[in-house]
Amino acid sequence: MTGFVSLERLLPRLTDEDRATLAARWGLPEASPQAIRERLKDTAWVAATWRNLPPVAQKAIQTWIRRRGVWPAWVSCDTELKAGLWALEEHGWLFVLHDGYYQYPVWPWEFMPLALDSLWDIPWARLKGHSGSRPSPTGEPWTPVWQNIFEILSFCRQEPLLLTTEGRPYRRQAMKLAKRLVVPPAQSHIPEEEWVRLHVWVIERLHFVRFEDDPARLLVDEDRVSRFFDQSPAEIWGALSELVLEPGQTYGPHLLLFSLAQLLPPDETLQLEAAAHWMKSARVFDGPGGDVKTFGHILSLLILLQLIEVTGPNEIRLHDSAYAWSHGLFVPEEAQSVVVQATGELFLPPETPFRDRNTIDRWATLVKSDRMTVYRLDADSIQRAVRQNYPQNQVVEDLHRISRTGVPDNLLVNLHDWYRLAARHRIYEVTVIHSEDAGESRTLETALGAEVVGRLSPTDLIIRADRVKEILKRLKRAGIPVMPDILRPSQPRAAFAGSPEDPVTPYRLQVGGLPTKTGPTPQRQNDELEQRIQLHIQRQTPFEMTFLMPGESQVRRAIVMAVGLKGGVVDVYLAGQQRPHRIPLGQILAVESHYAD
Repeated sequence: MTGFVSLERLLPRLTDEDRATLAARWGLPEASPQAIRERLKDTAWVAATWRNLPPVAQKAIQTWIRRRGVWPAWVSCDTELKAGLWALEEHGWLFVLHDGYYQYPVWPWEFMPLALDSLWDIPWARLKGHSGSRPSPTGEPWTPVWQNIFEILSFCRQEPLLLTTEGRPYRRQAMKLAKRLVVPPAQSHIPEEEWVRLHVWVIERLHFVRFEDDPARLLVDEDRVSRFFDQSPAEIWGALSELVLEPGQTYGPHLLLFSLAQLLPPDETLQLEAAAHWMKSARVFDGPGGDVKTFGHILSLLILLQLIEVTGPNEIRLHDSAYAWSHGLFVPEEAQSVVVQATGELFLPPETPFRDRNTIDRWATLVKSDRMTVYRLDADSIQRAVRQNYPQNQVVEDLHRISRTGVPDNLLVNLHDWYRLAARHRIYEVTVIHSEDAGESRTLETALGAEVVGRLSPTDLIIRADRVKEILKRLKRAGIPVMPDILRPSQPRAAFAGSPEDPVTPYRLQVGGLPTKTGPTPQRQNDELEQRIQLHIQRQTPFEMTFLMPGESQVRRAIVMAVGLKGGVVDVYLAGQQRPHRIPLGQILAVESHYAD
């Protein structure tokens, strides 16, 4: 069972009773969440408290680290370890989380640097590498890794990211994405498709996308993304770092390496070989992969997320932004930092908040992702906003909220026109459930609940086309019989045996302007079509026919020559083709003669 969690994930899960107990043990005047947070964020107090813990408690923390937070069952703990755990609990340093009927001890991994520095004698003279200048101990939250994440989010908002059966992006889309992603020099050896796949893995682990089937694809989960970027930069970076520092990475000392690098001054580097030797000799890390030869995979993840940078052979240090995040030195975000041009271009400097970047990405097109990011607001981007049901008044409100220089009047006029034109006509792909009786249809609507999108008629319900499988399962569980086959107007008439409805009638009603002379009922329509076609067969003259080819859903209009009509099926030759096609009368929408009458 894993015993490390981030402080940001731990604090919200503490109960009122937990906070009251901690406040009493730490001598706090109140047990509010804010008071507990401030005390745990006080690194000087935490380090001093640990130095004063009983030896058995200090040894318990050391054991916890050696086991990488994975604890045996309580009955398997020896007497000394149990005593250490009780001592930690007595001093308020054993946090217990509840998961259903289970409870397990956890420890914030942000305390790892303090634990290493307090509980071990670190031979810094051997571990430190060459000094390297760092321009400033402060850093920007906006880095190339976030540039790449926003590139993929922007791509997925424009078109779904299709996946192969192995769960990888299709090569065509991967190559399009590869041209847009930033590749630092240290990762230039990674193949383009693999570089894309690594970043897709990141957005999947951050739950920015949801998977949908048929076809397999990734779509942006807007609610999750919005909640994520509403956080502070420190919380955002903390969530990113959890991908490698959070437990589950029990096969390598990710957290130990990062924590040692945190303890270095900003201009110092860490010698990997010396660090690996010390962790083994001091039994700080007892697991596999504790030597420099196996650090490659560990470093690749840390470097990918720009937590670590390589400064020389076997030498690493914290990336500028990671150093700023871990020491609380981020350059502050600046509200209303976006420059909005009359042409629709938006310029986002590095200090633009993540929340504003995500907002802009929903209704503007990403042109260039760099330190100065450029978006463009135009008719195409507004069409995408309309597809997301993002209202015009919200875009206007967003522009006024983020703009440094105000919003040009002509851009607001253009925005109004783009919205007015974009939403005038929409194409919906839906599925209709037809019932023989209006009462049964109402019963069906009650059973399906929110799955029903709307109603076409008293006997026809509209559902989403991509929810058919789930709805069939739901109806089966409810004991409501339904034909599992989906009837399509493009199928031959035999497929509709037993159904009194003409499958092509909806097409006749909806295809406007076709030159048809059919009557008001399906049977009369077929009789008139049969007479007109028989006349052309007798005279051996071509005619123009509007019809549905078997197996297709697209209406055709073509010059044909009929050579036979039997059993409600017409044999016709299409212009330029050498073999006849068999078209059921029920799939012929109109017959128009231009040669004889």
